[in-house]
Amino acid sequence: MSQAKANSDVLIIFHQAFGGSIHLIHPGTGAKQPVLQWTVAGDAATRAAAMLMRVACVKRAQLAVAASWPATKEDRVAARRRIKELRTRVCVEDHLCCWFYVTGFFDAEGCIRIPSHASSIRLSISQ
Repeated sequence: MSQAKANSDVLIIFHQAFGGSIHLIHPGTGAKQPVLQWTVAGDAATRAAAMLMRVACVKRAQLAVAASWPATKEDRVAARRRIKELRTRVCVEDHLCCWFYVTGFFDAEGCIRIPSHASSIRLSISQ
């Protein structure tokens, strides 16, 4: 997971919850902010996938594969193939809207605007 440095609080939360590391992936130049990335691997990644799977809305099936990552090379090849397949198809049950998904999406992409000549606020999400 990567975020602009100014919005990196979520990376610290993930690091505290699941371990791993946070490192700079883009130094930022001019108006572009530096970008940080949280990464976790091995047994810690398997535990993180199992915990995230409980509340994930979109990548639940992929996290299920990661949460039960196999020990043998042959099984890992099959699991890697399964994750690749899941990335290319839409899984209807994973896309049912839930509040975790909506709030997470708003946290990542949402905007709260206060128009200068209005008596109300405006919430918007754009990509």
